Amino acid sequence: MFVDANIFMAAALSSGPKADRCREFLAKVEKGEQRAITSVLVLDEVLKVIEGTTHSREKAAAKTKRFATLPNLKVCEVTREHFIDSLEFFRQGLQPRDALHVAVARSNSVEKMLSYDKDFDAIRGIKRLEP
Repeated sequence: MFVDANIFMAAALSSGPKADRCREFLAKVEKGEQRAITSVLVLDEVLKVIEGTTHSREKAAAKTKRFATLPNLKVCEVTREHFIDSLEFFRQGLQPRDALHVAVARSNSVEKMLSYDKDFDAIRGIKRLEP
């Protein structure tokens, strides 16, 4: 399952049932109970939002490093090939970063996206799930 930025952001910045479910999912990944991947681009998004919300580079770096080094989470690079593949998903209506997320997921034979972003619902062959 590909983990979108909004899952990490909810876990890091929010409270309540939605955030709790995100933290529970990430705990399952950490324990090896759930397979998951993400990309360096997702982590870049997370870093930017956490810094913008907390106004602390130190907090943003620490929280994002925790996600980046989470045991059992595969963090994928983003390549030129991913970019080229992402153009098809961009044409289908996704924002550029989301199109790249789908391209990375597909290149890793992943068809499930864990995300609150309903735009992924329009992409054939991708099933969006929420924690």
